[in-house]
Amino acid sequence: MGVEGSSFESLSARMEAARGADNRYHNLIHLADALRSPSELGDLLGRRVLPGPVRFELRQPDGALVTVPVERVDAASGEVLVPPTRLSVPEPNAADLAWSFLGPDTSVAYLRIDSMGRYREAFELWRSVGFTLALGDHLSSVARAAGQPDLPSVDERIAAVPSAAELFRDLFSAMRREHTATLIVDLRRNTGGNSFLGHILGAFLYPLDSLVTTESGYQVPRYSPLYFESHQGDSLEQARARSGLALEPGDLDFSEERAWRERQRQGLTPQERERLRQEFLEGAARSPTFARELAAGPLHVPESPRVLVLTSARTYSAGFDLVALLKAHGATVVGVPPAQAGNCFIDTAPFRLEHSGLTGSISFKYSVLFPEDTANGELLRPDRELRFDELAALGFDPHAAVLLALELSRPVPSPAPAATSHPRRAPSGARPRASP
Repeated sequence: MGVEGSSFESLSARMEAARGADNRYHNLIHLADALRSPSELGDLLGRRVLPGPVRFELRQPDGALVTVPVERVDAASGEVLVPPTRLSVPEPNAADLAWSFLGPDTSVAYLRIDSMGRYREAFELWRSVGFTLALGDHLSSVARAAGQPDLPSVDERIAAVPSAAELFRDLFSAMRREHTATLIVDLRRNTGGNSFLGHILGAFLYPLDSLVTTESGYQVPRYSPLYFESHQGDSLEQARARSGLALEPGDLDFSEERAWRERQRQGLTPQERERLRQEFLEGAARSPTFARELAAGPLHVPESPRVLVLTSARTYSAGFDLVALLKAHGATVVGVPPAQAGNCFIDTAPFRLEHSGLTGSISFKYSVLFPEDTANGELLRPDRELRFDELAALGFDPHAAVLLALELSRPVPSPAPAATSHPRRAPSGARPRASP
């Protein structure tokens, strides 16, 4: 199997040498993306110019090898060809969110979160911290997708964006009404955004004290001038107050790592629990929409559903953080391992080179979600992995992971008591013993 006479193994090795990757799945994602790009594929094949059709050598299910010529076309033209599916899932709204029941008996609810950078509360949070980059073209495009193309002010455009908290309120109200026992959270397409959505969803699923004390490792940010240029709601003085350190421009802030090591030694004190609670509430107050939901009363109820969370190799960044949060509270992870590493560099600051005008972004934070678990820190294996043979048996159904989760959601029947052909009789003169 290969492309233009180069084997898959050699292409994978060339890709790994050309571009850094967190793990094997990350490298395979890079390779899959390169196959769509004439320039990147040409680099991997060592050719300046590719022939008209690109020849893919493939192995069929019966083991036969075939060569399939593929014409290079504009990625924006035509329709994507996908195998048929036996399952209907809801289409996302302008915030990339949707929910429905799967099946007529309402025993399983399905929550689709395709990204975490288009919901109202994220824009409210970005506005509160002065992250103005997200409040320009990006906000306008989401407002247009929501059917509000010509709103003049930032506040009006934010208000037009669909709310995650309001959608979750409708979902969990329906689940309580229908006594729904299982929730499938689909993060297979979620390449990230703003992880604040995890706090919102967590508030509906878990008691507040449990949510705010979720162990999430630590992060090490670097407070460079470039960071403060793009995060105008923050300042060096505020960073010093948060960390308790005499930070200087360009310093790394290790205060979270020190606090994590202290927790490992002594656990959480009541004072620390209360501090985390207040920190959560202060963060929630930055989003008026979420704050209103919290003020209306406790969002969590004792009858929490069983949660199954779906992942793919393209579950990244804030989407990956949400997987880790749900897993920490007992959720079952189903699907393909994410290419995202749990211990990695995250969060970016944009830049523009003065002379060339080229733009880009660079990470300003190191995140360690699994400080004492190097295996999951490099590659998070699902509790129930979708195997290739299962995918093939399902005809490569695009929603094979959902079908697998539905199988897992079915209750396991209790074994029937063994039948006896000669029931035991009470001894003569004795009475059967009554149950206590």
